[in-house]
Amino acid sequence: MIGAGAGLAFQTLHAQAKGNNEQQKAVENGLNAEIATTKKKLRIAQANVQKAQKAYDEAVAKKNGLEGDAAKAQDQVIARKNAVLENEKQRVAEYKAMANKLQQTKSDALAKSNAQNNGD
Repeated sequence: MIGAGAGLAFQTLHAQAKGNNEQQKAVENGLNAEIATTKKKLRIAQANVQKAQKAYDEAVAKKNGLEGDAAKAQDQVIARKNAVLENEKQRVAEYKAMANKLQQTKSDALAKSNAQNNGD
């Protein structure tokens, strides 16, 4: 009877491990999808920074030669373009941080799964 009990215990542990592996795979797939989405958003944000930088540079260049009220008005345009540029740079930083955090979460989850599978 002891042998039958050990066999049942092994089957139970095997089923749990299989369930953990399937659960781990689902978590990994979810993280992969989230990482891909975040990296896509990051690329878009980086392109937006380039566009905003170009618009800012053009606004600064346009100010050259302006005087009086026209120069003051252009200063306001420059300030708005700079605000957009800084906002886009902040968005890029946030997406980079999010992508790094997701990648670290994935690495931690894989390490935990490997440790569990190896009996550590």
